[in-house]
Parts: sequence; structure tokens; C-alpha cells
Amino acid sequence: GLFASVYSSSPTAIRSTLRKQYETLAKDEMPMVRSAAFAHMPALAKVAEKEVLVSEVVPLFNELSTDVQESVREMAVANVVAMVQRLSPDEALKMFGGFSDGLQDDKSSAIRVLKAQHFVTLA
Repeated sequence: GLFASVYSSSPTAIRSTLRKQYETLAKDEMPMVRSAAFAHMPALAKVAEKEVLVSEVVPLFNELSTDVQESVREMAVANVVAMVQRLSPDEALKMFGGFSDGLQDDKSSAIRVLKAQHFVTLA
């Protein structure tokens, strides 16, 4: 997305401001805005510094992955599959293991189906 393109070419001082703007969008009161921000999280995770991924992006992922809106939560499975590619298996388990374990208990059958479709990657 545009955000990731701008982020990767911005000086370090500007990146912090951009991440705050992204976080504001991801925590917006409107589900459509949160959903749009969440949809672009893997692109941000791909260009963000690893310490930013761990300290800012993963906690925001954890918050959005438990959103009250099913349409927002549905993106969590695809997002985690994309984001773990930057991590070692141990790091991925530490950061996303609880998310993966909790998917089978989600009240939405669509979320459980997504876990089944991506089971090998999530395991």
C-alpha cells in the first residue's frame, strides 16, 4: 500500500509520526477504517524495522485480531501468515502462538474455516 511505500522511503524521524497515524487509523471508532488499516498491516510489517514490528505492530495486531467486528477479525489469519515470514519459528510462536491457539474458539465459523485453510502455515 501507499503507507508502506512512504514509510520505507522516509527518514527515521518521520517514521515515528507515520506509525502513530497508522495506529490512530487502526483504532478508529468505525469498523471500516480499522478494517482498511488492518488489511495493510502485512505491508507495514514487511518494511518496518524488526524492533518496531515486535514493539508496535504485533501489539496492534493482537488488539485488532480480537476486534468485536468479525469483518476486522477475519483478516487476522491472512495477516499473521504474512507477518510470521519475517520471524524465526521461535519468535513467531512467542508473538503469535496465543492467537493461533485461540482461533478454534472464535464464535465465527468463518474465522475457524480460515484457520483450517491455513493450518499448516500456522502450526
